[in-house]
This record gives sequence, structure tokens and C-alpha cells, in this order.
Amino acid sequence: MDATRIQLDVLGTLVALSGPTAIVDRVRHAWQPFPEHAGTPAHSYEFAAGSTVRRDGSPIEAEAGVDQILRFATDLNQLVLAGTSCFAVHAGVVARNGRALAFPAASGTGKSTMTAACLRLGWEYVSDEALLLDFDDGLVRPYPRPLALSPWSAEAVGLQVPPGQTELLATAADLGAEVCTDRPALTDVVLLTRGKVASASLSPRHSAEAVQTLLSMSFNHYRWPADSVSMVGRVAQDVRVHVLLYDDPLAGAAALDDLPS
Repeated sequence: MDATRIQLDVLGTLVALSGPTAIVDRVRHAWQPFPEHAGTPAHSYEFAAGSTVRRDGSPIEAEAGVDQILRFATDLNQLVLAGTSCFAVHAGVVARNGRALAFPAASGTGKSTMTAACLRLGWEYVSDEALLLDFDDGLVRPYPRPLALSPWSAEAVGLQVPPGQTELLATAADLGAEVCTDRPALTDVVLLTRGKVASASLSPRHSAEAVQTLLSMSFNHYRWPADSVSMVGRVAQDVRVHVLLYDDPLAGAAALDDLPS
């Protein structure tokens, strides 16, 4: 059986991957924005031909039947966010013309779907998982991991999840989009509300809502509480907050074109 080994630098977390060539090549494709690196890895993953994946020699617990690449994606994401020195918020993020737009939300509430819909309409990909704000200057650090889409979400943006698979890992390229390679400024926070409406609409909210939303959706504000509050307060002075009411994700993404530049 052909075997392959690669090493990836994912926001400073260096990981080595080994296993059947077909599996490792799929990982290389999905994480294509992150450079391959020859240094000493902090963690090692080993993929078996069946349904096993191990990190640092220990099996990764996951629901039975879940594809091992999805297990790897979840585990690696936890390592990356635990190791980041940025203020991290659970959010989808897209960019255009040097400005970033974030959808802070809990899992299962549509942030990845809306992110994917925006990519279909020409936005650049920043992340479907985390808004990373640098404590020094408040700028956004891209985290373009593969988008995790449910079968419904994938279909809504013109993709399909293979039979028997519960989730699709899609790249920006799969959606016809580019990855954001600079560090944009966060200018807009969009709160998502999905419901049965005839047309998508945007309504403004007070910028103070950005402070509460960003802190409540943060992964790591407890690590630097004073700095986190200070930085979010600074960002909120310039950010605009909106509520997006929509039914169809692509229609909702199209409504974002009405935001002033």
C-alpha cells in the first residue's frame, strides 16, 4: 500500500501526517492554504486504511462511522485555537477590498453556510470557524481551514456531500473563491436570523452590541480578560453591526452587497 508523509504549518501549529496516499492527498488538498513545513512537528497524526486516526500515538475519540479526515479536522482545529495568541471568536469571516465581515454564531446556526454563500458571490475566504483578532493592532488574521458543510448547507451553495458522509470539507476553490492573503480590518459584524421571509433584509444595530456578541462568542477571552475587553471595545468603536434576516443563504449573501464600503 502506498504511504505518504507531509507536514503542515497551521497558524504556527506544526503537524505531521502519515498514512495511505489517497487519504493524505485529500488532507493536502483540503488544507492547501497552509504551507508544508520541514521543521520538528509538535503533533503527529497517523491515518489507517480503515477508520482509525491517531494523534501522538493515541486514538482520537469520535462518533462511530465519522470519516477519519473529519475527526482529524476537528482535533486539529482544537489544537490550533488552543495555541493561538489572537483573540478568537466563533464566527464565519469573509473579506473584500481590505475589510472583513464576521458572522459570530454558535455551531449549527448557519455561519458556515452563509460564509460559503458569500464565497459563491465573490467574497474572499477568511474562515468558517474563527475570527482571529490580533491584540496588537486589532486586524484579522486569516484562518482558511476547509469549510465544514452539512448536506443541506452543501446543496444550498451548489455542492454535494458524498453518500454516507455526514459532512463535506470544502475549500474556497471548490466554491469558486479566493483565499484572503492579507490582514483586513474588521468593519462589519452580521448577526444571522433565518426564517420564512419573502426577501432577505439588513437592519442596523447599535455598535455596542458588538462588544457583547464578540465576548460571548469568544473561545479564549478568559485567558486575557482585561486585554480582551479592551481590544473588543476598541474594535467596536469602528465596527458596524447588522441583523441579516433571510431564508435562502445565497439571497442573504446577495443582500450583503448593500453594505456601504
